[in-house]
Amino acid sequence: MSERLKAHLLINLSCLFWAGNMTVGRALRDLVGGWTIVSARCLLSGLIFLLLLRILEPAGRAHGRSDFPKLLVMALTGIAGYQGALYFGLRFTDAINVSLIHAAAPLVTILMVWIWLGLAIRGAQLVGVLSSAAGIAVIITEGEWQRLGAVSLNPGDLLILLGITLFSVYNVVGRDVMQRRSVLSATAMATLLSALLLLPVGGWEVTQTQPVWGWGTALGLLYVTIFPGVLAFLAWNWSVKVVGPAEAMAFMNMIPLYVVLLATYLLGEPLQGFQVFGGTLIVGGCLAAALWARRA
Repeated sequence: MSERLKAHLLINLSCLFWAGNMTVGRALRDLVGGWTIVSARCLLSGLIFLLLLRILEPAGRAHGRSDFPKLLVMALTGIAGYQGALYFGLRFTDAINVSLIHAAAPLVTILMVWIWLGLAIRGAQLVGVLSSAAGIAVIITEGEWQRLGAVSLNPGDLLILLGITLFSVYNVVGRDVMQRRSVLSATAMATLLSALLLLPVGGWEVTQTQPVWGWGTALGLLYVTIFPGVLAFLAWNWSVKVVGPAEAMAFMNMIPLYVVLLATYLLGEPLQGFQVFGGTLIVGGCLAAALWARRA
């Protein structure tokens, strides 16, 4: 199996875990505060990463201090910033708006790569992004385009858009860092830095609110720690190192499709024709963007 194909599979695995993260995040919003979720997730994920570093890289590798500013940017944008914006945004918006806004993620990254790295934007790449966005629109409107007129922006939508922009910055900066560090080291350091930044905020929020602790809360935090927090970030960062941020973000539009598939196979909801059609547009758009990147 080629590294590029492996990267595409791992990117999709990350998107699958993050699709579950949106569902669990919505379930936790009435039980625990947003900063509490993010700080607990970063702390627990950081401890797991430390353990993995001790097992997999016991001798360590010499790294210059020049990476620290960029690791700090990774912590502030893709981990603390993006996750905080996502969990708080889910308190004020619904799944339709979240899906629509996430459809802009690949386009935001393409613009970021163009501005930051000076790479050209190709027509085939834009076609792929727009095709995926159209597929998401088909799914969330159930094939009835007039439903788009009922969508209105709210503060949660702006938070989600901010989070997507921050995650795009994370990908561009992270790929540069991972040219010198291992994926595990870069991910671990960025996660630990985000934990140090967020723990005071999460601790303060606990004193100001009344979190509902129980098995449901514990299982939810365990899920967001292990799957989206550790496995998804490791798989995603390794893939970004291989294929680049623009190609990786083209697959972010798979998240709404995975939400539909999870609802179909786990909750027994029927698979509709418009979902199949929309899914075809999404997958086709992702593959078109990936094919452009490979030829480029």
